[in-house]
Amino acid sequence: IGNAIPALFFSMAGQRIPSGLSGILNAFTPMFTLLMGVWFFKDKLSKNGLLGVVTGLIGALFLFGPSLLQGGQKIDPIGAMLPLMSALMYGYNINIIKHKLSHLPSMVKTAYPFVFVGFIYAFILWKTDILAVWEQHPQQAWTSFGYMFLLGFVGSALSMVVFNYLILHTSALVASTNTFIIPVTAVMWGLLDHETLSWNIFIGLGFLLTAVYLVMRKRE
Repeated sequence: IGNAIPALFFSMAGQRIPSGLSGILNAFTPMFTLLMGVWFFKDKLSKNGLLGVVTGLIGALFLFGPSLLQGGQKIDPIGAMLPLMSALMYGYNINIIKHKLSHLPSMVKTAYPFVFVGFIYAFILWKTDILAVWEQHPQQAWTSFGYMFLLGFVGSALSMVVFNYLILHTSALVASTNTFIIPVTAVMWGLLDHETLSWNIFIGLGFLLTAVYLVMRKRE
């Protein structure tokens, strides 16, 4: 739930919604981290945390409200649900790492999940006859392979080691502050890729970043 399924969901979402919107929806991770901690791990819900969740809901209204009205930018509901489900799983995953696996080194908490995921996806690659792609379109296959290597090594394996190290030395919520950077970066790349993002998406992003700040803010 922390690697295999979210990676699949984000890949599927990329075929339905702009990548910038996927990155914005990933900003729900700190709120789901907070709620999962309260519901399943008996963490306390602070006033700032509750205010952050409410602010996040307002941001969600700005993100999805206009698409329900005539003339608003239409957002594929399934495409939007996939990153939200991934953010929910990320939130639960972060709490598992913090509450159940804090005694393990960061490399161990990275290696074992990727070993388990590797068995699953090796079987998937075998069933999809991936070698035929190299035979039919070798140049495109190698180019795609290079980008997928960057995605897997930098975007997953290396970043997971750093992320687990951060959780070990701080807290689950502080570690999830990477969601400040992800939506902004995703929007920037989306605009460079000429994606269409309407005004309400930027307002919703503002509310979500404010919500993340409130969730992360320490009590006096």
